[in-house]
Amino acid sequence: GSNNNLFKNNTFNSTSILSLEINDSDDINLTGNMIFRNASIYNSDDLIFNELNNVGGSLEVSSSNNLFVDSNVIGEFIITTTTSSNVTNNTLDQLNVNTFTSGRINSNTVVNQNDTGFNLSGVSSSSIFSNDIQNTTLAIILRSSSNTNTIYDNWIKDNAIGLNITSSTGNSIYNNYFSNTKNVDDDGSNTWNTDYSCNIPNIVGGPCKGGNFYSNYYGLDNGASS
Repeated sequence: GSNNNLFKNNTFNSTSILSLEINDSDDINLTGNMIFRNASIYNSDDLIFNELNNVGGSLEVSSSNNLFVDSNVIGEFIITTTTSSNVTNNTLDQLNVNTFTSGRINSNTVVNQNDTGFNLSGVSSSSIFSNDIQNTTLAIILRSSSNTNTIYDNWIKDNAIGLNITSSTGNSIYNNYFSNTKNVDDDGSNTWNTDYSCNIPNIVGGPCKGGNFYSNYYGLDNGASS
């Protein structure tokens, strides 16, 4: 491996499957690169992948911790086995995650994809917030013991299904906007609100926050317990 390297404003192209491959290398910084096909990063901790890298195919990162992936355009983003990583402010075709612990997935955009937006498996003790997912078949699926996450401030609109939680418990879901053909599915023990507060406006601009906005709910939620 090779550590402490900066790759900036390069064009990576290849007629083979991978345009870029990095293995067993820590403290790598990739900034402003054009990667025409697929990229693979393995066993490389403290990776910084930010400032408008553009990946035309897929980016697969595996067995790598403390990732910072920010402000990129990526086709399919695949993450397998990471701890303490941040995935923020990216434009994606799809996010596929398997085993993601104590991290953040926030402020990302997925729109107009005939597939699942976020496919999250084994995600635990993480924050998933302020993402914008529109016009997909399923915006977010949280499955396979994706436990004790907080899911809030997400804009989930015009999808066939909004949020599906399967075989996962202890998650807290609040202040999300759900306007979909089917808004939510949940087969576990999860909490769909938080402490009622009127200090900050909710996701639709109302004076108080505590629950979620559902397009198919026409009642009044005034914070009362009954």
